[in-house]
Amino acid sequence: VSQSHSADIPPFNVTCAQWQASSVKARQTGEGVEIRVDGQYKEAAGTYTMQIDGAGRLIVQYHFVYQDKVNPRQIGIVFDLPKACDTLAWQRKVQWTVYPPDHIGRPVGQAKAFRDAKWPKIKYRQEPPWPWALDSNALGTNDFRATRRDILWASLREADGHGVLVRSDGKQSTRAYVDGDRIRLLVADFSGRGGESFLRGHLAGWRRPLKKGSVLQDCVRLELVGSPQ
Repeated sequence: VSQSHSADIPPFNVTCAQWQASSVKARQTGEGVEIRVDGQYKEAAGTYTMQIDGAGRLIVQYHFVYQDKVNPRQIGIVFDLPKACDTLAWQRKVQWTVYPPDHIGRPVGQAKAFRDAKWPKIKYRQEPPWPWALDSNALGTNDFRATRRDILWASLREADGHGVLVRSDGKQSTRAYVDGDRIRLLVADFSGRGGESFLRGHLAGWRRPLKKGSVLQDCVRLELVGSPQ
């Protein structure tokens, strides 16, 4: 579906709401600064611990206790970046040995938030000349907003190469999407296998239902970068 004629369906990007910090503490360490923030969302209560060093590296650890009952598609932490950080790149562990060069599941790749202006505008029901990966809606192209599972690293950068890079061990997933005047990046500890109704029974075993008292925790490693990977 082209961007101009996409269905008017609200995006499924629900995050915890109504954050209230109850305590903020900072201390110097041998490597830099550690900041601990305690607080509560409407849905969960817990702690963020952030370690920042002089080389532009940030380690974010979170530990929250969920207060309700939900069957989420993904669980993780979302970071906000300027809309200029519209170039996604990644390397990940993959299931298969060969992928088409424009497949959204390819092991290494790069994707822009929106397709290049060189592509023509099309009329309603006209077959687009671009590949499916470049179909888009307000969140970005299919290629840009796809979940990348089992990442080794993923980055979002501006045109000059400056941006943020996430390093991982192949156990986390990332998903980038445009949200108004910003780019959002989810780093997920858990990522389900989709919500296709026809496969709902098969996919049920891949879900991680939460109940009151469920613990959500993970460690995310970020770096400021100034040149392409």
